[in-house]
Amino acid sequence: MAVDPESDSITDGFSVAVVRRRGAWSLVGPPPDSTAGASGQVAPITERDYFLPDLAENLDSSEVRRWFGAPDSVLIKPHPFDASAKRASWFYRHFSVLFTSAGRIDGKWLRDSTLATRRGLRVGDSADRVRALYGEPTGIYQGTWEYQSKDENLHAVRFEIRDGRVAAIYLGWLLD
Repeated sequence: MAVDPESDSITDGFSVAVVRRRGAWSLVGPPPDSTAGASGQVAPITERDYFLPDLAENLDSSEVRRWFGAPDSVLIKPHPFDASAKRASWFYRHFSVLFTSAGRIDGKWLRDSTLATRRGLRVGDSADRVRALYGEPTGIYQGTWEYQSKDENLHAVRFEIRDGRVAAIYLGWLLD
């Protein structure tokens, strides 16, 4: 990671940028990835679809705090499969981050239209746009559309659909 004192931004050397505007850090991602394959079909889900440019799964909680500051609120609950472990969720204005019991990013929730997935989908977009960018879901459960790659069985992109619109987006690991 490098800090550019001229523009007051941080980049990871690839596509990530966190920019300071009016004293606050903002997420700035790359343009959306192309979703069409050579045949014009929607590209299958890949590992890149599970990440936001700014929140890689290998970040730990101290790095998240350094980049985005203290969370607005924190929820700590028991791990569903390990009685001795705890899981933390950090809530920021436009997103939330879920951590493993070891303090590494496990998943991300987008709750408003400020941030987009790598394919350009935002909260508030239509269900038709989800299908145009991601194709048919691998599963639909109580209004949640789930997309998994064939190779990453417990990794998912999930869209909560309400009244034909995306209400929330989850990117990360499943505990099912």
